[in-house]
Amino acid sequence: GKYQALNVSKTATIEFQIFRGTLNQNSFLRNLEFTVALARWCRDEAAIGGLTVQEFARYVTRNRQTYSYLFEWMTESRYKRRW
Repeated sequence: GKYQALNVSKTATIEFQIFRGTLNQNSFLRNLEFTVALARWCRDEAAIGGLTVQEFARYVTRNRQTYSYLFEWMTESRYKRRW
């Protein structure tokens, strides 16, 4: 639906509606990298049994140069404990 975290109600788009608005450049780039990384991981690497936070974290870690803002946030934030 329109007010879900992932809106797929439009024909040609998928809307990620999980981020707060921000004027902080690092936060914006981190959120953008998360969206790209998640889409690429699901498309190219994720196996049905491997759809876990830990597997996604490993993917980002392996590709830390591509997703540098996301990787930095994951390693420095309180969310590190979850993966």
